[in-house]
Amino acid sequence: MEQVELFANIKERPEEIQALLAQREIDRHAQLALDFANKDGLLDIRALHKALENQLSMEYGNRGMAHLQTPEHLRSGVNKILALRPAALKEAIIEATKRHIEVQDAETIPSEIVIGKELSPSYFNIYGVYPDDLNTWELSFAQELDSDMSGVVLWWHRNPPRKPHSVGIPLPGQIRQNNYFPDFIVGVNGRTRGNGILLIETKRDLNDEDGNAQAKSQIEHPEYRKVMMLHWEKEERWMVVEYDSVQDKNIFDRVWKAGLMIAW
Repeated sequence: MEQVELFANIKERPEEIQALLAQREIDRHAQLALDFANKDGLLDIRALHKALENQLSMEYGNRGMAHLQTPEHLRSGVNKILALRPAALKEAIIEATKRHIEVQDAETIPSEIVIGKELSPSYFNIYGVYPDDLNTWELSFAQELDSDMSGVVLWWHRNPPRKPHSVGIPLPGQIRQNNYFPDFIVGVNGRTRGNGILLIETKRDLNDEDGNAQAKSQIEHPEYRKVMMLHWEKEERWMVVEYDSVQDKNIFDRVWKAGLMIAW
């Protein structure tokens, strides 16, 4: 489309201006995606962008599109992918984190707990009581574990955050802020993964703006495997939460039952 200024009879080219503005917006969104991936400050953004350009160049070559292997086309192509599919980079960072986690043994849990007030008894808790630091949601789920009559639950333990004996998992974007500490550690009868142990997180907010909830639903412990995330829907029933990569958000998968922990 071509426009002409009526009084001066000057032709204008709005398409070119719009294209420049669009490319600048694409570049800006691409930079935002890179900045999000580097929240810990552990990545070399330039090296990462160059590696993505090299990979895109290989893809162009494999598909017979050598005319797109110029520096300008590669830079523009990578930025378009980053701008239009920011979730792809987040997923790649999570996968890279999984592959490079090294397991370190935590300290042995205390043989007893000492507190100056009476605690309610628990059937499956390893100490035989409900810890006093459980919030409403955590207490409800602990009671759910205690009410299991199927023989699936062998024992459960409240996993406290940032203790020498806690189980933690590094999260992309939170590595410098220590770890992600799932709420519960559960011994599951018949579970072959994770040496029969499952980590469980009870989550109030399914999704958040910084992507932490979404990252938690995808991350795995190298030994205990994938964490089971649960949400107390309307405080009526516990729902299993799964990550939907198409929508880049957490969604409800199914109603939680103790038997699901065996094959999780």
